[in-house]
Amino acid sequence: METERDTFGIRKILLYQAIIGGLIILAWVLDSTQAAMAALFGVLIAGINSWLLAWRSARLQNQPAGDPQRDLRAFYFAAFERFVIVIMLFTAGLGVLQLAALPLLSGFIAGLAVHTVLSLRTGSTSHGR
Repeated sequence: METERDTFGIRKILLYQAIIGGLIILAWVLDSTQAAMAALFGVLIAGINSWLLAWRSARLQNQPAGDPQRDLRAFYFAAFERFVIVIMLFTAGLGVLQLAALPLLSGFIAGLAVHTVLSLRTGSTSHGR
């Protein structure tokens, strides 16, 4: 039963990120298609970040309660992993793909804001707690 609730939580967050991200992308389409592509990439980075948080949380939830030190190490590893992946994706978007910074950042910030607002509004995180 917990898994269904967890899945619904991340699905809801990803759905709202897609909706708000779509609006941001539409706004940038008025400027140029390159700007819209950069905004899309930013929204995708935020979505991947949310998905990673939910995935790691679900994995930790499925493990039996154990050593608090192990759980803390897993928490730090998950935070570091998300940080590195987001930095790598930003590097790919800005460096390799040569996407415009402002649309990319606006898409990422919009997706991150959706995650934060939904978590605060429901009093839960992406993994349903």
